[in-house]
Amino acid sequence: MNTLAILERGGKTAINELISGKSGKKSVTSLKLNGLSLANPTILSNEFNNHFPTIGPAKFAEKVDSSNTHSFLDYLTSDKQFKLRPTTANKVFTLE
Repeated sequence: MNTLAILERGGKTAINELISGKSGKKSVTSLKLNGLSLANPTILSNEFNNHFPTIGPAKFAEKVDSSNTHSFLDYLTSDKQFKLRPTTANKVFTLE
């Protein structure tokens, strides 16, 4: 099941499934890059960190409608304040 479907279900089960990795996702333990097989976790992490920032401008930025001149403030209601209250891990895990 994909992450969006899990989030749409909501509640404690969805949060637990995302946190525990029971959604069918697998860890990457090796990667072939330019003909080289990489298995060192630090190198893998660095390669992913180098890759993902480059795909946004190349693949997605061109699809964004730049004719929209609205500011994010245009979408806010008159009450532009919110407050966060302290919580506990137990409270988060018991959300329904």
